[in-house]
Amino acid sequence: MKLLQKKINIFFITACILAVQFDLKSQIPEPYLYYDFDDESGTTSVIDSSGKERNGTVIGNIQFGEEGAPNGSTPNSGAAFSLGGTGYINVVETDVPTDFGNRDQGISASYTMACWIKPDASSFTGDRFIFGQGSQGIHHGFRNGSIYHAHWGSDFSGQSVLSADEWAHLTFTYDSEAGRGAIYVNGKFDAEMPAQQGPNGGGSLIIGGRNGGGQNFVGLIDDLAIWQAVLEEDQIKALTEGLSPSGRNNEDDDNDGLPDYYEENLVDNLDDLNGNGTGPGPGSGTGDFDGDGLTDLDEFEETKTNPTLLDTDEDGLIDGVETNTGTFISEKNTGTNPNSADTDKDGLIDSVETNTGKLVDGNNTGTNPNNADTDGDGYNDGGEIVGGTDPNDENSKGTIPAPLLFVDFEDEVVDLSGNANDGEIDGDVSFDVEGAEGGSTPITGASFNGGHIDFPSLDMNSMIRDFEDGSYTFSCWLKPLGSAGGQGFIWGQTNQGIHNGIRNGGVLHSAHWGADWNASTVLEAGEWVHAAWTYDGATDTATIFLNGQIDGAPTAQRAPNGGGTFLLGARNNGTEQFNGYLDDVAIWTEVLPDGTILSLAEGASPIGASQEDNDGDGLPDSWEEKYGVDDPEADDDEDGLTNFEEYELRTKPDNSDTDEDGLNDGVETGTGLYVSTNDTGTLARNADSDNDGILDGDEVKEPFSDPNNPADPPPPPFNQQLIGHWTFDDGEELIDQMGNFPDLVLEGDAEIADGSLNVNGSGTTASGWAWTSGEYTGPDITEKTLVSWFTLESLEDGAKAGSVITLDKVTVDQFDGIILAERQRNRWMNGSSNFRRTQDFSPGAEETEIGEEVMLAFTYEDIGGGQVKITGYRNGEAIGSYNSGNIRTWPSGDAEIIFGKRHGAPMPNGPGALDALINEAQIYGAAASEDEVMDLFVSGPGGGTILEFTNINYTLENDTFTLEWASKPNKTYSLFYSTDLSDWEADIDDSIVSEGEKTSYTFENPEGIETRKIFFRVLVVD
Repeated sequence: MKLLQKKINIFFITACILAVQFDLKSQIPEPYLYYDFDDESGTTSVIDSSGKERNGTVIGNIQFGEEGAPNGSTPNSGAAFSLGGTGYINVVETDVPTDFGNRDQGISASYTMACWIKPDASSFTGDRFIFGQGSQGIHHGFRNGSIYHAHWGSDFSGQSVLSADEWAHLTFTYDSEAGRGAIYVNGKFDAEMPAQQGPNGGGSLIIGGRNGGGQNFVGLIDDLAIWQAVLEEDQIKALTEGLSPSGRNNEDDDNDGLPDYYEENLVDNLDDLNGNGTGPGPGSGTGDFDGDGLTDLDEFEETKTNPTLLDTDEDGLIDGVETNTGTFISEKNTGTNPNSADTDKDGLIDSVETNTGKLVDGNNTGTNPNNADTDGDGYNDGGEIVGGTDPNDENSKGTIPAPLLFVDFEDEVVDLSGNANDGEIDGDVSFDVEGAEGGSTPITGASFNGGHIDFPSLDMNSMIRDFEDGSYTFSCWLKPLGSAGGQGFIWGQTNQGIHNGIRNGGVLHSAHWGADWNASTVLEAGEWVHAAWTYDGATDTATIFLNGQIDGAPTAQRAPNGGGTFLLGARNNGTEQFNGYLDDVAIWTEVLPDGTILSLAEGASPIGASQEDNDGDGLPDSWEEKYGVDDPEADDDEDGLTNFEEYELRTKPDNSDTDEDGLNDGVETGTGLYVSTNDTGTLARNADSDNDGILDGDEVKEPFSDPNNPADPPPPPFNQQLIGHWTFDDGEELIDQMGNFPDLVLEGDAEIADGSLNVNGSGTTASGWAWTSGEYTGPDITEKTLVSWFTLESLEDGAKAGSVITLDKVTVDQFDGIILAERQRNRWMNGSSNFRRTQDFSPGAEETEIGEEVMLAFTYEDIGGGQVKITGYRNGEAIGSYNSGNIRTWPSGDAEIIFGKRHGAPMPNGPGALDALINEAQIYGAAASEDEVMDLFVSGPGGGTILEFTNINYTLENDTFTLEWASKPNKTYSLFYSTDLSDWEADIDDSIVSEGEKTSYTFENPEGIETRKIFFRVLVVD
């Protein structure tokens, strides 16, 4: 009995000791600083949760409210560093030499720096640091993908390799007494430097960068804490198990096995999550709150998933089926990691990898989600899907056969086909330009500026013409510059024979020396296109493709003559050279199917393999580097398309409007059917989808036209709808500048002098007025704008109820006019027959002064249902607007303009009088907008008339334009330009003096040679 009692006592004592030791391990000293990043989105000051008030100042791009570390003590929220831009935190109220040492000043100090991180793939390239200081000294983080513990000249690397987009816990310690630095990864010792010097340098602490804020870490950070002591290994391990750096305990007041802090962080109560429940959920207190098949306790202790989310990693599989065994058993036991959307890092999310062994489509690949290369052919499954090969078949090499030659210019003129047909540069060919943005290798292209490339090992007769039936396919991306609009040969040989390229005004050309023909589309200068030439030796027919579509129908063509070796960028031993850029040049000794040529035009690689994708995210590395993106699910340019969608569509992920047509890429759905402004059906890589000469973005604006239908063009811009224009200038006193109205007839004492029409009268009786007597030959007029610049010569008891401009119908009583003082004293109204379209403007405009020039404009907009919206403007400012019925049309042959009188009854009779000088007047066949009226006011009388260019000349050598237009003596002109017709704010010169009957002006291209489109207009200033 005594022996038994002794054993029990020993067991009891041992148990007590173990319990005491456990409690000791769980205790953590108070931190020097602790950021849990539970800060509000948009905050500029990070709260120090240690209570020491060492708050941090946000500098640059840091986003709060992001996901937190699921195994950390505050899993609800973390901070995103430098995603979409650089950013770091400056802990201003700190001094690193004082608190953490400076070897040059003889200050030594120990520390521990720890945090949870979820690094972006870009943090594994170059230097990316998490902990740093204002000048030199501490810089802990990553160098070239390795974990790095650094004291500026006393540095070492870790051993573990972390994965992008996965949470990990990092701890950096330094024991100043022992001179030992150490790295811990996920609570386990990783590497050390036994004789590490303390840090040098100065300044405050920096989080997310080093040495003043450079080399920023990219990714998520959570539960970041610093101690002025070296934590024990069991304390570091406790941090990785969810212990708060603030020393918060694991109290469990409801005794359900879930720490209170854990429950409160996730659901803000102790009731919803229930560690004692057995499920099944979902629901509060069931033990399986999210209903994913895992109990809340299992998600806390075992899987480390979020018990409030059915699918923690958002990969389309619920947490309960992702058993993390690495072996796929069934759809209910996938073996995948519930905390990683792409367990095998092959660029495919786990749910699309169905493990059936059969490729259906991108949403059902049949691949193994636990094996990045299911068929073992050396290509990741995601890369094969992008490249068009079957990731379940090791013999699937894609639909593109091996070429005879492939040069992508990334390594200058090296042949990548494996046939060693490397080229030799002859003349001015350089590799200092970007490649085709839609091609498979967009980083570098070749620039041909008076040279070509010889391929001495590629014999054109034995290797092409006389090989089998002599068929071939030539494929390349090209960007013509000097060859645009003229000629330049791309495919040639040293002696006659093949000379395919550009000819006869800038179209693609197929030529076998005497057997030549043209395609149909004139190529634009400075625009990348894909072109392919095929020749079928069995049928002696040739075809030309442009951007994957036939541009020259199959045409009879005999085999080439001549001989020698292949030339790129010239013909016949180097003559008639191509000027422009080339990329992805390939030759096959067969006719490729139309679908294969289309895939090349859509960016497929000519060697049938996807590009390198070292981070396994489905985006080729070269594409990521070119555009500065790395997250396939992100939308860096905020155009509504993810980066992966932009890669597939070949749009630019750093430009929300790839084709610069005024529409975001995301709304250009490419269906050919306009649904709404959010689904235009247009092409995201073609600024003018229906090739009607009008940008897609301009077509969907008011007034609307279908951007997919060339038969539905929008009306011309307002300033191009001028119907009548009277300037009263010397020699042109009576004429309409537009030629639509007959000459004016002056009645009574009306006269024209010094560029103004003088009309007179007393009361409502005119003594001098003018009208257009004869036949109007312009278009029918329904919508319109009446404009007049004038100077009143009397008010009060003078003339009244007269007009500064009236549009009158000849055959019946029908008019609209700008009338003074007919119903209200010295106020303007729209006059109309029997007041059918007349209402008083509110607030209106009352004239109180004479002798000052005034501009009035009335607009008449057809709003449907027989209604017209009439708006009045005085000196560019609206004076009122109203809707009226009785909209009317003035047809061609039945319209006249009246100045002075209100209307005809018929003319030359009619009521109303006006005492004024009319300086200029206009009528437009459209209702002007408020901005367009203001433009007319700002331009003033004599301005606003758009003149027609009589000659346009462009000189490529110096990138200059010379424009010529019909002008008048003693006038001044303004020249404007636009790149998209949306505005004309940019002026080239606003004071061009007339040269007489014709004026010409030469100037440099204001947008540079790379611009795709540019438009010009010239206006009379005075």
